[in-house]
Amino acid sequence: MKKLLVFLFLLSLLSCSTTYYSNYYKYTIKKCIRSANDSFGELVYKTIDKDKETRVIISDDYFDIQITQIDGGLRVYLNNKSKDEVFIDWDKSWFIDDKGQKSILVRSFTEFLNPPHKQKPTQVYDGSRLDVYFNLSEYVSRDTNNNLKFENLLNHEISNDKSMLEANSKDLLNKIISVNLALVHNEMTVNYQVDLKINEYGIYQKE
Repeated sequence: MKKLLVFLFLLSLLSCSTTYYSNYYKYTIKKCIRSANDSFGELVYKTIDKDKETRVIISDDYFDIQITQIDGGLRVYLNNKSKDEVFIDWDKSWFIDDKGQKSILVRSFTEFLNPPHKQKPTQVYDGSRLDVYFNLSEYVSRDTNNNLKFENLLNHEISNDKSMLEANSKDLLNKIISVNLALVHNEMTVNYQVDLKINEYGIYQKE
C-alpha cells in the first residue's frame, strides 16, 4: 500500500509538471565588412545551417571568427592566425537589434556595472590554432527613463506559453540585426561587422 501511494504521488508530480519551450533563429548574411587594409588578406564569409542554429563564419589571413546563437545569447569563436597577440575589446564590440538600437556586448557584468564601467579586453595569444570561446548573454539598452536594461540577444526566450513564443519570434522574421567584434591588433582596432537577415524561427521543447 505504501509503495502504491508513493507511485501515485510521483505520477501526480509528473502530470502537473510544466513544459517549457525555447526559440531559435536562422539567418543569412546581408553584408560583412572589415575596417582593415588589404594586408589582412581577402575577407571571406558564409553561413552554415545546423540543427537549431546558424553558424556565421568570417575569415581572412589573420583571423577566423565564428558567431553562433546559443541559449540566452551568442557564442564567439576566435582563431588567431597572426604572429601577434590580439585583444578583444568588449566595450567597442556591439549589437544592433531589429529596431536599430546599437548597444555594447556585455561579457562581464561586474566590470560593466562598477566604476570605471569598463570591461577588460580579452587577450588572445599568437598561435596558428588558438581557439577561444565566450558566451555573450546580453546587450545593454536604456528604458524611457534612461535607466540601463539588459536585453537577451535575438529575443531568445524560454516560456511555458508556446503560442506567445511563436508570436514574438514571428515578429523578427525578415528583420536585420548586426554584430560587431572589435579586435585590437598591434594597437590598431579592427572591426568585423556582420549584418544578418532573420529568415526562419523554430520552437523546441526544453529538455
